[in-house]
Amino acid sequence: MKRAFMKSPAKINLGLNILNKREDGFHNIETISYQIQLCDNITFEKNEETFSFTANSEALTSDIEGNLIIKALRLVEAHIGKKLSLQIDLQKNIPIGAGLGGGSSNAAITLIALNELFSLEMNDATLDAFAAKLGSDVNMFLKHFSSYATGRGEVVRQINIDMPYTILLINPGIHVSTPWAYKNCVPSVPEVPLEYFIINNTISIKSVLPFLKNDFENNVFAAFPEIRNIKDSLLEQGAVFAQMSGSGSSVFGLFESSVDAERAMESFPEEYFSYIEFPE
Repeated sequence: MKRAFMKSPAKINLGLNILNKREDGFHNIETISYQIQLCDNITFEKNEETFSFTANSEALTSDIEGNLIIKALRLVEAHIGKKLSLQIDLQKNIPIGAGLGGGSSNAAITLIALNELFSLEMNDATLDAFAAKLGSDVNMFLKHFSSYATGRGEVVRQINIDMPYTILLINPGIHVSTPWAYKNCVPSVPEVPLEYFIINNTISIKSVLPFLKNDFENNVFAAFPEIRNIKDSLLEQGAVFAQMSGSGSSVFGLFESSVDAERAMESFPEEYFSYIEFPE
């Protein structure tokens, strides 16, 4: 194999409980992550002589060593004891720093692609260990499935999610710092843990909706009222549920009516990023 074209999916958090702060400075959480069809496209191609990285955004190429794709590459190179010569091209479709896991997804897909492209034979345990080093939610993207995650997000359990709703995702282009969000959050243990709703590795969204919350919302909404307004607007326009994803700034609404979802999408400013996904 000389070339690999990979899709790097986004996720939304269906509930995000921040349980407590750990001695290592991280936080213990529990969350349900639902992978959506919105994705970045990454092409990996072997090059006999040099390495290069290109992207459709200058923000992603101005400091490539800070990019999670490159950090994943460096981990693999350190593991095998040599530099890899290849061309990586990232076509970014997922908004950056938006609570959708785009960077983490890119890192996980890079680990998978390098393993296949260079026949490195890294096993699942090795890939999981590298993913945990790269970020708290990288592990969940090593497989194309939705998950229930605990620990700092790196302990992942595959689950099936019944999603009967049209998903409307809105991002206003506001960058919310994840470290800031964690620093200002108020941890709390929910009365009913999300794991309670997993039956035979399956969650019915309709049953769990009344118990879903995102512990980042209060402080993020206070600092960025525009994000709160998006949630309020989605609910006013017919969403049966709306919530911020991750530490923001993306907000999604779940609609029983696809017509209502499409109408709501048209109501937001053109400069907002919007994405709609219909039930299968």
